[in-house]
Amino acid sequence: MRSEKRYLIFIFITVLIDCTGIRVVYPVFASVIAEVGHVEVNKAVIYSGWMMTSYAVAQFIFSPILGN
Repeated sequence: MRSEKRYLIFIFITVLIDCTGIRVVYPVFASVIAEVGHVEVNKAVIYSGWMMTSYAVAQFIFSPILGN
């Protein structure tokens, strides 16, 4: 197997694990924030929305830097 192919497989598996982990956390994130933070669910939904947005923005900004 060529070394370029190994690198691509490693990158693909890493991205797959990252996406799977995020998709598992998103649905329960607001309830965890409400329980741990002792806040109402409607506030926890807002907090989780902001946290998910900041994560997506950080990925958008820093992915080209990490890829370089």
